[in-house]
Amino acid sequence: MPCAVILTALPVEYLAVRTHLVELEERINPQGTIYEQGKFIGNEYEWEVGIAEVGAGNAGVAAETAQAIAYFQPKILLFVGIAGGIKDVAIGDVVVATDVYGYESGKVGEQFLTRPKVGKSAYALVQRAKSEARKEEWLQRLSSSPIRQPLVFVAPIAAGEKVVSSRQSDIFQFLRASYNDAIAVEMEGFGFLNAAFAYPDIKAILIRGISNLIEGKNDDSVESEEVRQEKASHHASAFAFEMLSKLKISQDLRESHKETQISVFLDHQPPDTSGFKGRQEEIEQLQKCLEEKRICLVGILGAGGYGKSTLAAYCYKEASIFEDNPWITFNKPCSFKIFSLDLLKKLGQEVNENTDSSSLVHLLIENLSNHHFLLVLDNLEYLLNDERQFIDQGYKEFLLQWLEKKNYSTLLFTSREEPIILEKPHYRYHWLSLGGLSDDAGIELLRNHNITGQPLDLKTFVQVSDGHPLLLKLAASWLNPLPNDTADIEHILNQTDLNQFKQLVGIHRVNHEVNIYELLTASLERLPPGLKQLWLNLSVYKYRSIDLESAQAVAPETIVQEGNLRELAKRSLLEELNSGGQRKYRFLKLLKDFAQRQVDIPIEVKQKVIEYCRSKAIPSGWNEQELSYAAYDRQIIKPPYWKNQGDVVEYLEIFYHYCELEEYGQAFHFLWSTGCDIFLELQGYNSIRVELYTKLKEPWEAYLSKLKLYLKSLSAEQQSTFNSLQKLFAKMLDFLGTAYRCLGQYQSAINSHQEALELFRDIGYCGIENAFSYRNLGQVYLAQGRNQKAVYSLEEARQEAVNSFEKARQIFNSIDDDLGELLSLQDLIDIDRALGEHQRSIERYRRMIAISQQRGNRLLEATTLNNLGITYNSIGQYQDAVDAHQRALQIFQALGDIPEQAESWRRLGDAYEALGRHKEAIDAHQQALLLNDNRLEQAHVLCRLGWDLQSSGQSKEAIEKYDQALATFQELSNLAGKAIALNGLGAANSNLSNYSQAEGYYQEALKIYHELNNPKGKAVVLNNLGVIYEQQDQYRQAFNSYKQSIKISQELSDRDLVNDSRTLGNLGRVANKLGQNYYNLRQYQQAARFYQQALNAFEGINDNFRNQTTDQGKAQALLGLGNIYYFLGQYSNAVDLQHDTLRISRQLGDHSGEAEALLGLGNTYYSLGNYNQPNDNNALQFYHEALTIFQELGNELGVARVKLGLGKTYHSVGQCERAIDYLKLGGA
Repeated sequence: MPCAVILTALPVEYLAVRTHLVELEERINPQGTIYEQGKFIGNEYEWEVGIAEVGAGNAGVAAETAQAIAYFQPKILLFVGIAGGIKDVAIGDVVVATDVYGYESGKVGEQFLTRPKVGKSAYALVQRAKSEARKEEWLQRLSSSPIRQPLVFVAPIAAGEKVVSSRQSDIFQFLRASYNDAIAVEMEGFGFLNAAFAYPDIKAILIRGISNLIEGKNDDSVESEEVRQEKASHHASAFAFEMLSKLKISQDLRESHKETQISVFLDHQPPDTSGFKGRQEEIEQLQKCLEEKRICLVGILGAGGYGKSTLAAYCYKEASIFEDNPWITFNKPCSFKIFSLDLLKKLGQEVNENTDSSSLVHLLIENLSNHHFLLVLDNLEYLLNDERQFIDQGYKEFLLQWLEKKNYSTLLFTSREEPIILEKPHYRYHWLSLGGLSDDAGIELLRNHNITGQPLDLKTFVQVSDGHPLLLKLAASWLNPLPNDTADIEHILNQTDLNQFKQLVGIHRVNHEVNIYELLTASLERLPPGLKQLWLNLSVYKYRSIDLESAQAVAPETIVQEGNLRELAKRSLLEELNSGGQRKYRFLKLLKDFAQRQVDIPIEVKQKVIEYCRSKAIPSGWNEQELSYAAYDRQIIKPPYWKNQGDVVEYLEIFYHYCELEEYGQAFHFLWSTGCDIFLELQGYNSIRVELYTKLKEPWEAYLSKLKLYLKSLSAEQQSTFNSLQKLFAKMLDFLGTAYRCLGQYQSAINSHQEALELFRDIGYCGIENAFSYRNLGQVYLAQGRNQKAVYSLEEARQEAVNSFEKARQIFNSIDDDLGELLSLQDLIDIDRALGEHQRSIERYRRMIAISQQRGNRLLEATTLNNLGITYNSIGQYQDAVDAHQRALQIFQALGDIPEQAESWRRLGDAYEALGRHKEAIDAHQQALLLNDNRLEQAHVLCRLGWDLQSSGQSKEAIEKYDQALATFQELSNLAGKAIALNGLGAANSNLSNYSQAEGYYQEALKIYHELNNPKGKAVVLNNLGVIYEQQDQYRQAFNSYKQSIKISQELSDRDLVNDSRTLGNLGRVANKLGQNYYNLRQYQQAARFYQQALNAFEGINDNFRNQTTDQGKAQALLGLGNIYYFLGQYSNAVDLQHDTLRISRQLGDHSGEAEALLGLGNTYYSLGNYNQPNDNNALQFYHEALTIFQELGNELGVARVKLGLGKTYHSVGQCERAIDYLKLGGA
């Protein structure tokens, strides 16, 4: 469970904190400090909480804070207690410190000159405090309700060694003059945060309850000091534990025991295995597993430095039975999306970056299972949290499916930890737990490193190291420090060596990392000074591997030779990489951590790294205009020369070193102005972006806070420069928000964008960056609304998004930024489409076309016209769609834009087909096919041609087109396209009455759409399945299939209106048939249920898609319901329905339907006893009208039915002769 530490200064504070804990136990650290440790149950986790009373004063608290950190190693560090209020606060209020000013820091001359030192609370905890301050939930943690509800402030605090008790005191006046934004004063906070600053992985914050105000500090007239202190302590404690209960341990906290430096996620180079010796038993075991067909997963488990990666690399290189051996090394937590896209690309499979996780799992399994590959995943522990669960569920899904599916590939991974989902034994995977080397293997390793001696001495030496390979290599370097540039010089192990080695590592036998550090310290003392300094300087590189040129860059005063690097590799201080003939090196993580702790790299070395990396950076390949679109306007344009994160490694290196030099604005400006940021977003490397910007944010924010203290003394020019820096900082916050959004961390994204907007407001800026912040905020709301666990409902989120997009549009409009306004209009159109507000979309498209024409941007105008045409087509305005696509086509032809001409022809063909103009549709789609050289697009056009052909009665020719398309989709592993082709084959075979084949194709397409989680595709196929069931008179199956289709569609916000209208029409038609069947069987209740569903279906069809068939179906349903109500004796209901039927039939000119409605009305009025009353609504009138129409239609059965009705009616009114005549004619 996670650990937190809460420190207090006074007993009253300690007791207030203690009341929130259970299962308290005493703890004593090695120095004798006594703590208590208890448990606290939060909303997210059960916390172990250590508490201590550390006394007053900054200096003493700093020392105690360091001791508590060393003992508990917490993730969260809180200081909770009381403070005096300076302004704006009342007794009992809570103040959470954003900054703590050490106000006694300065220089004393003729007057005291402040040199402000600022301690900053952790950003994440400040944000949590702000969130909780807006709520009142923390008050529930108080044991009693306060008379006055306390407020929570998140603001700066001042800290010093003196008690401030009067507003007239010199110190108080000094605080108001120099630190006028501080609202409270206390004595420990600066020392606490200053000590915590040395531990960047621990999040710290200060929480104070106000126990007194500066004026009247000792005034007991209202409440005694004891009561006030107790109240303030309990309020501060309650708020502290409310914060703790809501904390979610962030990824960087969960991974705090792992590498904290920024680094590139994936590497495809296995370590060098030249000189690899020993491990013969393990090698044989692994090779046997790799050859075993039933085993598809092999894991090597072991602690750091035991040689897991090298052993895997040896087996990898010796594995000749596999087609290909992809190798991926993780050196940071990595999202499944990044991993899978990278691996699929390596396997030659291009995949859309927006593909969802489930689809990526399917694509990976399909690619790997159809080949005989050995896939190696090195350092799998980076993908696990402290509970050994995958940080991204995509990996879990991938592994579980990997074990279930029969495949021909094998997965080999190395890890320090075993994933919890693989704990249980399984016949398809095998574990190898890697321990130390055997005595013989360890001795051989020492001899390979030129260490000889008596066998017993060598054996003892190996046993002291527990056979740890890295420890033995470093020990060899320590024992034999002489340079080996000409010949190997042996060192004979002696008793003195053994004794010294035991002294170095013997007391840390269980902690090999400590052993390694001890040995490194000793080894460095024996290195030549120049080589030692070179090794330390090389540790400055955070991303790139090391070669001769990069080594020379960090050692400008000396000449670096290849032999120097090889010497460091021989001493195991660097690891040599196998890099296609070019010598490259890298640090092992443990060694780099050690090197970076030994020395502060000089500023000039970091500057040299920046200079060197600028000279080696791969250009993006964008021209100036493309770079402007990509970097400044955030348009997605793929750079020609950047393909993966390795291509921008120099840019990340430069960013890092600008941060190290505290040139924060330059660091951020470099990353986004070069287009590197938008490339990382485009490639899905948003975890990298979050890591970069969160590490940049805190120090940059602190730097701006310091500058703000002197703002009044700055010149106008300096203030302008300061505002520019703040604007750049706000832009960085905005970019951080976009990265959070892409990772699905929506609340963090909203917070970042809102911070950016607030800062823009503070500096009075209303320009393009401000507009983009609103736009990005809108995109977060939209994304959050789609999330099932979102704070906002979908409707609320969309409204928030609309508000943000509209604000962005207004700003873009006010600064005459047409491109920005166009982007905002497109955002609004996307929401309109999701809401089914197509007419509003059309208005916005017209506005976009007008802007394009004003700008003279014909390309944008034509693209928008095509989008307008697509919208018209989706709502059934087919001729308008034709007109829009024709206009777009003319512009693209004038511009000579062949790909867009192909797209326009394709869309034009779709519109022609919808109008039933099959010949023109075929011609248009053939033009699209001729102009398109993209195989995937060609396959899609072939499907369109297939539809045109089958619709015009050429189903055999259509099948040929679908088969061609299907072959291409299968070759390209495009599942969505494959489903489209299968659906087309089903429709064409259905037209040819090949129902069994059609159903097979439909079922296969349905399965793919289910795998892809594509509800629109499922709805289309279910409708088509209903058609073939209906064609075979299987009406119940058809009805159920149509119902399923409609149910799926109704759950979508952006419904496919075309398919909806078809399905509703089909559903209504089949429901009418089923209603008629039950009516004939005189099962009237069942019949009524189906007729009502038919009526609902026909009435649910969108107005743009209603036609004569729709109204005829509705009339039939109404007539059926009317007749049923007549037979059930519900005559008033029957009359209403029959009148509706009559009205619709007359509007349609449907004489047969009109006659049936008149006959039904005659029957109903007869039953009501309304035989011949002097009005239009009597039985005789309706019968005679029905008789005339049936006679004109030559419908003898209808004539007979009417005459029977007339006979009954005349008989009822006493005209018996006429009654007899009609009854005879009616067949009675």
